[in-house]
Amino acid sequence: MGARIVQDLGRRVSEDDIMLTAQSYPDGASPAEDAHAADPLPRSKAPFLVSIDGAAPGNPQIDPTSLAEDAVAVVARWLTAARAIETAAERRSSERMRAIIEDPAGVSFTMRFVDRVARHRRDALAAEQLAQLVVDAGLPGFLGRFDRFLLTLGGRLAPTF
Repeated sequence: MGARIVQDLGRRVSEDDIMLTAQSYPDGASPAEDAHAADPLPRSKAPFLVSIDGAAPGNPQIDPTSLAEDAVAVVARWLTAARAIETAAERRSSERMRAIIEDPAGVSFTMRFVDRVARHRRDALAAEQLAQLVVDAGLPGFLGRFDRFLLTLGGRLAPTF
């Protein structure tokens, strides 16, 4: 028995709310094998809902692998649609976040910066921690030249104020 995940296009809800339903077809073949089809669920072949574990009375069990593949295809479409309307500022912000995550020292530095400097209740101690962090840990590769300059300058000047 084939399984599909599709957006429930007939549901009347706000644009931000998307409901997914796991669906199975009585004849075992889904009407749209192409995950990028404009309408993955033709109205002429109405599915009936089933549970993943087959626990619902009278409903057969569906293949979790097939269900997972459909979920990945739906999310891929969402990501493609989101990237198509992404602004330049959002793209830069995403790239910067990815650089932090991909740099092994970046995550560690960011966590220590937030925990020791940004969250500190006393400014004098936060300034000392910034100076110590810049000296001890060095600056991670994801930082640009200007950010490196500002952190180095801040690490040197902050304790004097």
